[in-house]
Amino acid sequence: MKRLIIIALLSVTGFILLIMNTAVGQMDLLFLDDAGRLLIIECKLIQNPEARRDVVAQVLEYSSRIETTWDAEWVMSLGEEYYRDDEVSGVVGAMNNALSRRKDCQPLTAEELKRRITAGLSSRSKGPILVIVGNRLEQRALVLVDYLRKQKVPICCVEIRRFKTGETEFMLGIVKAASLLSTVTQIQRASINEEEWLALVKDPTLRMVRGDLLAVMNEIGKLDECAVSFGGKELMLGLDGNKIAAVSEDQFYVYLSGLRKLGWNENKITVLRNQIEPIIGTNLSPVKNYPSFRLSLLSDSVRMAGFSEFLRNLVNTLRES
Repeated sequence: MKRLIIIALLSVTGFILLIMNTAVGQMDLLFLDDAGRLLIIECKLIQNPEARRDVVAQVLEYSSRIETTWDAEWVMSLGEEYYRDDEVSGVVGAMNNALSRRKDCQPLTAEELKRRITAGLSSRSKGPILVIVGNRLEQRALVLVDYLRKQKVPICCVEIRRFKTGETEFMLGIVKAASLLSTVTQIQRASINEEEWLALVKDPTLRMVRGDLLAVMNEIGKLDECAVSFGGKELMLGLDGNKIAAVSEDQFYVYLSGLRKLGWNENKITVLRNQIEPIIGTNLSPVKNYPSFRLSLLSDSVRMAGFSEFLRNLVNTLRES
């Protein structure tokens, strides 16, 4: 039997809903953002026995089905089916209508939208975001979701509560497990790929240094609990959900706040400074939480090799502590 699926084309300032019937899957809500990533929302009332632990397995099955059987053409076809008899020029027209509200966005072509969807479907680190929504959520489901979050599965639970003030009624969603808002913000910002990030600078020497750092951070990102991501114009290195380093246009930043969250005290941070500064040949900037140095210092191959080794050792030390 056909089930209702809603696909939303998201922008930072709003979204457009596409409502259609399809014979594939049984998802309650399915969203597509302008970075090409899918979001699955499964709605359950607490009266439903599946609102307990079964709902977690259910959304995981949906995610697996999407990652293994769906492709960009299929996602695009869902949108085209809905807009077939509409004045809007298909799914690309709908997306561009949403993007037109943002001054910093360029219109999308069908090819570019397919490329973004393909990247979102094929990258494990950018698999579908999973959201379980209910009027009340059973504790065993929350425990499972917390465990999956620790395993880097992008999933959370949201309780919907209804309130009444005088004659006014309103509903409020409360995130009960995981930090969906920070995840979505990062996704919306991460709209560039490696090639585009490297192309942000024109100086050939600076681009070479950025390329070397990207290779080292990608190597580190393959380790357990580590993650490499793009945020706007930044290349970021994280460990256990905490940002520990970032590369901007011409600076390398060390995020001491992230190191503190991972248990480092001021003595360890002082030792860290004393290790970095001889390698780069100068002092780090005196900023308290995220000191930095110029990337041009790493144009020397010996310094780059020494700093790359230092970065690997730092991450391994943090993982072992």
